[in-house]
Amino acid sequence: MFDLCRTEIESYQRRIRTYIACRLEEVEDQSNELQRKLNETIETYNCYARGEDFC
Repeated sequence: MFDLCRTEIESYQRRIRTYIACRLEEVEDQSNELQRKLNETIETYNCYARGEDFC
């Protein structure tokens, strides 16, 4: 009985670790996308600030 319980706990821990890794990857992807958009916005602003017509 003890071994079965231990196996279940270890399985649960693996599933939790997998879930956390997945969520962290999603958050990192979202962070990268937001940073890309921020950089694009800053570049567009700077382009207009320099007086360029095609930004």
